[in-house]
Amino acid sequence: MGGVSGFVGWAIAGSGIPMANTAAIAGASFTNSFGTYIYTGGQTPITMSFGVASYDFTNGTFGYLGKKGNSALENIGYGFGALANLSDVVSLLQGGGQNIKVNSASTKDGHEWWGHSSITDENGNTLVSVGPDSPVQKAASLSDTWQNSIKGADVSWDTYLGAKGTWSLELNNVSTTAISKYASGITRWDLLLNSCVGHTTRALWSAGIPTIYALHPHMLNLQLLIRQLGIYSSPYLYQIP
Repeated sequence: MGGVSGFVGWAIAGSGIPMANTAAIAGASFTNSFGTYIYTGGQTPITMSFGVASYDFTNGTFGYLGKKGNSALENIGYGFGALANLSDVVSLLQGGGQNIKVNSASTKDGHEWWGHSSITDENGNTLVSVGPDSPVQKAASLSDTWQNSIKGADVSWDTYLGAKGTWSLELNNVSTTAISKYASGITRWDLLLNSCVGHTTRALWSAGIPTIYALHPHMLNLQLLIRQLGIYSSPYLYQIP
């Protein structure tokens, strides 16, 4: 039942329907609990999760993030569900919901030594890919390095989508409208907050996908991978006794 419900959730999440992440959690949780109810002869409850909350059809009770008596796993599951709800709501309100890819380019094969972070839509078109408009010069001190890194933004930088060594991670039902609005205001590039990964991070925040700022693109994608795995697993975490 875990495999079947996991497939149901994956298929719904990638379907492109409105509120796809929330619908995937609901579909996966109901499939799993109903199937388990059948093969245990009614010894387990039939439940459905909606992300930040759930409903127990057998006992007629609600569960939710922070409810008194929740286990740590339950709150973790509801927390990941809340992340799915947040990006779905922004996509619903802002529009332009698509399955996007966040790309972390390899630091080898001629790419910049720090790698490159970008966002592309479901057709491979660039949403965010920012680099410096002139070469970053080496310097003798940290302060000089910082000053030499302050550049205008080249917003047509290669995304490296499909390139050897690029780690592309798909996120479901994300508002490309919100991301494009952020991208339209990009004017600066530097090695710290306005690097490629800095702009990718803030673009994701604008679409309801919060992350902790990371200096390297791989660190950002690792956070997003944990987010995705948590969202897919959230319907099961609150059912663990």
